[in-house]
Amino acid sequence: MLIFTSPDIVKGSFELAIARKSPGTYLVILARAYGMAATREYIVLNVSTPRSTVPPLSSAGRPLIWLDADLDRQPPHLRPPNGVLAALRAADSEVIRPTGRTQRMHAKLGGERDAHEVELLLDEDQLARSCWYCDALEVDTDVRDNDRFPLCSGEGYTSTYMCQQVRRRLTCVCRSNLRFIPVRQETCVRKSYLRLPALILMNKQL
Repeated sequence: MLIFTSPDIVKGSFELAIARKSPGTYLVILARAYGMAATREYIVLNVSTPRSTVPPLSSAGRPLIWLDADLDRQPPHLRPPNGVLAALRAADSEVIRPTGRTQRMHAKLGGERDAHEVELLLDEDQLARSCWYCDALEVDTDVRDNDRFPLCSGEGYTSTYMCQQVRRRLTCVCRSNLRFIPVRQETCVRKSYLRLPALILMNKQL
């Protein structure tokens, strides 16, 4: 997981990372748990792109997205002084590269606006991993302790992960072979303070 800061985002005081929620939503997140933060999801980078859209790849094999950040659609006093694009370009690590193309995008918040196409300059291992079931996000200590979210097994799972809490509840992690039945709400708190229900796993053939 690549951790970076930007002088245009809270004056560089937060450690940040980029995460993907499958298959195509990209976020800037807080790389570690800050006690005063209600959530670690800081910016949705492509808010006007449908969540189910798989982004095309550049010639280098990296995702191309239309950078239309939800934070740029907020009142001026809430967003970076020169916008999210400029804030990411000012980061202490190179995380994006504008392609020069723009497109008119529409979202419920803020209506229509021009979005810049950018190439995300991060390899798969440089993205913070998100749990497909409970949406938990990796933190910096997961990387330091060599405790990163494992990849879901099964054919076709190349970028779908599960957190350690979900892993302990699963005997098989390929969703195509299982169905999940919530039986009761049980406290299951990760470092990101997310709760998920206890699960009974049943084979589809039952």
